[in-house]
Amino acid sequence: MPRLRIKYRRGEALRYVGHLDMMRVWHRALRRSNVPIAYSEGFNPRPKMVFAAPLGLGILSDAELLDITLTRQIAPSILKEMISRQLPEGLTVIQTSFVPESLPPMPAITTDAEYIVTAERTPSFSKDRIDEVLQAESIQWEQIREGVTKLYDIRTMFSDISVIEEDDSTVTLRMILKCSPSGAGRPEQIVKLLGLGDPISITRKRIIMQMPQAEMEQ
Repeated sequence: MPRLRIKYRRGEALRYVGHLDMMRVWHRALRRSNVPIAYSEGFNPRPKMVFAAPLGLGILSDAELLDITLTRQIAPSILKEMISRQLPEGLTVIQTSFVPESLPPMPAITTDAEYIVTAERTPSFSKDRIDEVLQAESIQWEQIREGVTKLYDIRTMFSDISVIEEDDSTVTLRMILKCSPSGAGRPEQIVKLLGLGDPISITRKRIIMQMPQAEMEQ
């Protein structure tokens, strides 16, 4: 059955909506749009929709991806118009296109994500710190979640960090962070690692996938 990929922007109005609630928002919008979405079989049929990667609370995005399976093919431009009419404030469809049905599910081939992060400058921050963490082979990091302390190597969670803009009070960074089923880098932790203050804004700009070699050669 046809697989439609929806690229969309997630704005301020939905900044603090969790992933499960976002799934419900999309399900409701797709149902109201009368898009011929396919459903799973069984006692509790669910719409066949797959997100590339959950978006953390408080993070905006210019490049979220959602695949939906349809029962029949309709022109992507018409589908974009049908869906857009039913979306709430804060969701904007950027592009709709059909992708090969043979492709693996997006989460299986998603590897990284690009973020633009603006944080408060601190007196101790230096660009040398970025070079230091990029050159490190391993960086042990302590994370406390639900009262449980966990140590892990945060160096495995990023591949690139660079300053793209700065002034006396803020620093804006571009980060490429791990984003896969086995783990995902958190922008706010990278900001803390660099010795900067609290993030002022975080926007996901791109989701990066490793396409299967067979598909790349076609």
